[in-house]
Amino acid sequence: MSGFISFPDAITEALSLDYTDLPEACPDGGYITKNARGAAQPGILAFDEVQQFLSIAVRPKARVLDVGAGYGLVGLEAQRRGMAEDGEYTALDLDRRHLLVLAAELYKRGARPGMIRLLEGSFPTKEVLDCLEPASFDAILASRVFHFGFTREMCLAAFSAFGRLLKPGGVLLIRASTHHIGVYPSALRVETDALIKEFLHSKALQSHPEAHLPGFEPRPGRN
Repeated sequence: MSGFISFPDAITEALSLDYTDLPEACPDGGYITKNARGAAQPGILAFDEVQQFLSIAVRPKARVLDVGAGYGLVGLEAQRRGMAEDGEYTALDLDRRHLLVLAAELYKRGARPGMIRLLEGSFPTKEVLDCLEPASFDAILASRVFHFGFTREMCLAAFSAFGRLLKPGGVLLIRASTHHIGVYPSALRVETDALIKEFLHSKALQSHPEAHLPGFEPRPGRN
């Protein structure tokens, strides 16, 4: 099932299921996900792409999308840094339970319903994309999500969707690698790494037009 969960409904459901707190942290500081497919690592907050995303997320009237948000550690950090009341953070995750935990944590931190949108579903399915307005986001973050079963076709569809969802001048921030390498077949991991590198390196785009990234234009001289 895909679609938005209203913030008040998420709070009510989180209370009924006792999903009101982040799980107990592992020795390395991470939080095991409810679906046991990995762990949410607070260390991601130090990543360059996450720092840039956060700097945009706290601007007045900023609208940002966090793809594969998990427990929403990035959204929680944006709230801690003082996200503007007229801003909007959309957390997208496949597992509803993660979004319920995020809603409860944000509520405890004083977030207003209008500042937060919780979207359950798989990106880039039609059901999820139908929920999102074209040209509406100042920044999109997709960090460590491209190994979760993404095929070449899904990568193409994802980048095409990113291009449609970003405002003119909007920023796409990606980390293609993942530390959950034991979960995924090595052949898929190698293929995905090669695909993302092919897409994101402008020289490859210039020399191989068939590898054009849908919705985006290569920047000459950028590696």
